[in-house]
Order: sequence, then C-alpha cells, then structure tokens
Amino acid sequence: EVVKATLGEGWFDRLPPERQQKAQTLFAEKQARGVASGLEDCLYFSDWLNLISRTKELRDTLGFRSRKAFDNATGPFTALRNDLAHGGTLLDGRPPS
Repeated sequence: EVVKATLGEGWFDRLPPERQQKAQTLFAEKQARGVASGLEDCLYFSDWLNLISRTKELRDTLGFRSRKAFDNATGPFTALRNDLAHGGTLLDGRPPS
C-alpha cells in the first residue's frame, strides 16, 4: 500500500512492460476463475522491490541514499523469499559462514 500511495494512480505504469504484461495475464486468468483481486495481487515480490528501487522518495523513506545501495541491500531478498515460499529454509543454498 505504501508503494501505491507514494506512486499514485500511475504505479502500474512504472513497471517494465514485460512485467506489466505478466501481471495483466495473471489478472485475466484470476478474473476468468472468479477470483476477486487487483493488479497489485498479481505482482511478484521482485516487482515491488523494483518499484521501490526506481523511486527516490521510497528509497529515502527506507534510508537508502541511492538505487545501487538499495539494490545491493535487497539483492538476495527475492531468492530468500522464493526458498521460503517453496518449502525451503533460511539456510538452503547458502554456504556456511
């Protein structure tokens, strides 16, 4: 909600075209099955990170001085999220420290 509130009505248009198409396809599939949802429910976690990365105001709110700093800090988040969402653990695929 913070991303949408900050970016306003044009939030979806700030995604890369290929991600917009994927979200629209998923949205249409959900509508055909009678699932109540919006386009925001059809984005991947990485899409939300991308929107934050590309928006200075959101990066500033989170304490990142640059896009590179945000991307460096959140780079592993998508893989971590996917590991956890698909039955993995925090340690899957990670070298021992």
